[in-house]
Amino acid sequence: MKHIRLIVSSLAAAAALTATGGYSQASAQTLAMHSVNWGNVTIPGQLCEVKGLIQLHNGAAFVRHSGFGMALDVLTTTVRHGNLAPGLPVTALQIWCDNTGGTADGQLAEGIFVFDSPGGHAHLLGILTPQHKTSAMVHIPYIAVNRIETTGHVAVTEYFYNLANATCCPSGRATTLWKWTGRTFIPGRTKITSR
Repeated sequence: MKHIRLIVSSLAAAAALTATGGYSQASAQTLAMHSVNWGNVTIPGQLCEVKGLIQLHNGAAFVRHSGFGMALDVLTTTVRHGNLAPGLPVTALQIWCDNTGGTADGQLAEGIFVFDSPGGHAHLLGILTPQHKTSAMVHIPYIAVNRIETTGHVAVTEYFYNLANATCCPSGRATTLWKWTGRTFIPGRTKITSR
């Protein structure tokens, strides 16, 4: 009977150590995510039609040449953290590409860059971009992250303009649920919620 109790207590101790080790790993991943200076990450230039990489400094970069035929300011305005799956903490950065004019009229492109951060180093998982396209493109549409779900989804709201809207205030709204496949993000159906 003593041997059975000893085996059971040894198994319980091993299970507790395993559970604690799993918790420590998750904690280490979360700490790694928060140790990255998200204002100073390097991003690929494709969203802003820039060849190569763009290095942000304090959330901004100036790029002399772009496929838009002009210099650009590249900015990050919103940083959002969440867990895309158990043990997969991620950070979503909202990135803007604009014509250096400093107003909404100069915005040329926008997207959400989703990173994980193994070992405290930013690693890009994918870029989410507006999916709803209107025939009256008076201003670029843009998106914002609503939530990051542990089921492997990122829910976004898309903001789009109609001809009556000033550049400050898009009236159109749509929602898209993006699915993480383990390799890339795939957009689900986009649902218009207001025009």
